[in-house]
Amino acid sequence: GISGKKVLLYGKNNVGKTFQATRLSKGKTFLIATEAGDGAVTSAKESCTTWSHFKEIVTDFTNPKNVEKRRELIDVVVIDTAENLIELSETAIAREYGVRSVGDVQQAQKGNPNGYVLARTDFKQQINKLCLAGYCVVFISHEEKIDEIDEVNGETYTFIQPKGTSNEKSSMKMLLDLCDFTIYIKANPVDRETLKVVPS
Repeated sequence: GISGKKVLLYGKNNVGKTFQATRLSKGKTFLIATEAGDGAVTSAKESCTTWSHFKEIVTDFTNPKNVEKRRELIDVVVIDTAENLIELSETAIAREYGVRSVGDVQQAQKGNPNGYVLARTDFKQQINKLCLAGYCVVFISHEEKIDEIDEVNGETYTFIQPKGTSNEKSSMKMLLDLCDFTIYIKANPVDRETLKVVPS
């Protein structure tokens, strides 16, 4: 079953990542949209532009008074996009300490904690609350291409990974560690002669 699982789906724009994610559970999906582009999605959804709003949604979904009723209607919580939600959590910590960036928290005043640790801890706590209540959480992310060197033959090849993974300061690595499954979504090719989609 998918109950309590954390899944990351990543790929190019317009390959149907969000649409596919909302089909994981027939009619029992809730989309939290942190960016525009959910027009084709017919599941229950809510726009979310602040970390405090996201925490309010999590509190509502996991409140012992509500959880049984919510779980009758929702199996899967889709977050589109992971990058934006991470940014919202880091922005909230930066604002709390009166600095521009989460990386400035520790330098702003002696004795301040590490801002990244604060943001990542709160992020993980919120996601784990949803999973412990039985929801499957699906993150949608974009892709980026990097050059890798094959350890066996030494040749360079292109590797596709979730956006931000190579950035040392990015919290994407935290998210990758948090997820049970990381799945790359690629569009099926089109036959140039018949103009029909080639099945996977």
